[in-house]
Amino acid sequence: MKENIQYKVISPRLINQKHKNQVYELIKNGSQIIDFSIDKFYDCPLSIIAVDNNSDKVIGIRLIKKVYDRQIEYYKEIINFDITNHFELGYLVVHSNYRKKGIASKMLEILLNNLDVNTKLFTTTRVGNISEKILLKFDFKLKNSLKSKYSNNMLNVFEYIKKS
Repeated sequence: MKENIQYKVISPRLINQKHKNQVYELIKNGSQIIDFSIDKFYDCPLSIIAVDNNSDKVIGIRLIKKVYDRQIEYYKEIINFDITNHFELGYLVVHSNYRKKGIASKMLEILLNNLDVNTKLFTTTRVGNISEKILLKFDFKLKNSLKSKYSNNMLNVFEYIKKS
């Protein structure tokens, strides 16, 4: 059966309950995210989900997250990067059965196209992760690197500013 994927840019609060449950399971089981909570998910101003219309299953998620004061202080202190007035691009997860099919790139492209001009984003990714190539393709700039607070992994920190 040919894949029939629909991309939906939506406030997380407006995602139907069935898809919310699927998003939660996808993030919980398919990512390295340690501190995910549904409350943090609802706090996000914007998300994109990829849904396989053949099965009505969420197969991908990407969120634009609020930045908290503790994050601003942390990045200023650790790598001298001021993320005041930024949003965080976070929670990229694509179901393992759908990886390497361009879904992550398509979700990011659509999400970036829905941002206002001059919107600032930052994101982190494990050094050497495939997502670095995707970020660079969409003009994210490497700002610095740091050691993860949650693991022994080194993370690269990227910034994006929406142009006209």
